[in-house]
Amino acid sequence: MKWKASAQSDELTSEEWAQWDGLIGESGGGFVHLDSRCVQALLASEERRARAIRWFGEAGELLGVAVVEEAHAESHNLAGHLQSDNWLFSAAYRWLHGADGVLRFPVRVMGALLGSGEPGYCFAKWVSHEEVKAHAAEVLEALPVMNGFVPRAHLVKDFQVDFEVERLAGGQTWRSGWTDLEFDPYMRIPVNPKWRDLSDYMAELKTKSRTKVKRILSCSEGCEMVDLTLPEVIERAQELESLYREVYDTAGFRLGNLKAQDLIETKKSWGHEFRVCILVLDGEVLGFQCGFLTTQKVEAFFVGFDRSRHRELMLYQRMLLEFIRWGIEMGAQEVAMGRTALDIKSSVGAMPVRLTCVVRFRNPILNILARLAARWSQPMLGPIKRPWRQDAYAMQPGLSIVHPPLHSTTEITSAI
Repeated sequence: MKWKASAQSDELTSEEWAQWDGLIGESGGGFVHLDSRCVQALLASEERRARAIRWFGEAGELLGVAVVEEAHAESHNLAGHLQSDNWLFSAAYRWLHGADGVLRFPVRVMGALLGSGEPGYCFAKWVSHEEVKAHAAEVLEALPVMNGFVPRAHLVKDFQVDFEVERLAGGQTWRSGWTDLEFDPYMRIPVNPKWRDLSDYMAELKTKSRTKVKRILSCSEGCEMVDLTLPEVIERAQELESLYREVYDTAGFRLGNLKAQDLIETKKSWGHEFRVCILVLDGEVLGFQCGFLTTQKVEAFFVGFDRSRHRELMLYQRMLLEFIRWGIEMGAQEVAMGRTALDIKSSVGAMPVRLTCVVRFRNPILNILARLAARWSQPMLGPIKRPWRQDAYAMQPGLSIVHPPLHSTTEITSAI
């Protein structure tokens, strides 16, 4: 199977982009971050090192697609998000992070660098899993250096895992030499097709949870959500990036970051199906949120807000409710909220899906250390809240997601 990498969107014709989306559609669709509009927006951003990958059969037919992007991974106070009883892990952590407590290394990623969720790649259904893995690994190793950026590790994300499966972190289930990693689960809300507004959603919550949602709406009652057009996104792009940085800079682990141009290019590619809203109080912009709108799902992308006003106005919680409102308005099947902030997201009804990724360091010693670190530590997850009534739509068989402990009886908060 041959493959080709493209660094510019105009290297593919409109017909070839249609074939790209056609292959994804044949696999069930709903893969927002592999949608050709996302890929073209990514390639159009001058600040990103990204390439669109295509695999072809002997007759030239399209058999697989993926996106590969290169960025720096940064660990800041990751010890506050992982726990381990192993003294070797603690010693290695301190040594790797140095005096300033920051570990930074270049990584090549196959999958959504700025997002979460399946898949990292998409192939024709008849291509075997083993062939897919071999082809993906080959591309990551063979891609030439781009703009002088030399990756020290290769990462493939994300893969869904059943909750019944035992701990995977530290194993090699994807391919020999690659280490399985598991961080926070991916949070999503099934949308009842009978819902017409937020009051219908609230009616399916337990009394205590419904009271909390009412409080969120009451605290932020004076805030107005304003949709931005493309010209307005262009005008406010730097302001939105600054609001995003207030949230991003508190993360324990960072893999790439949103740039003002990303918002602009994505809005250009998606139009009204990429919604960007600002949250305004008395003429002052206190936050923004953006997400992808399809009938299959509303995919929350990024938020940013004034942290000094967050607690008073419950800004983040209000934004989560707005994402739910978008899902109801779109008639979407679900609202995908990504990783992190499990406690807050689960309090408004989001339920977890286990996702893993796989990593391989080019240095054999670092590769072994990564595997040992994954085996010796685990995310500090906190208890997932269960706000739904037993008869709620989200609790129907096949929609609700049972959440047993991921690793023994540990309770956690957030990994990335």
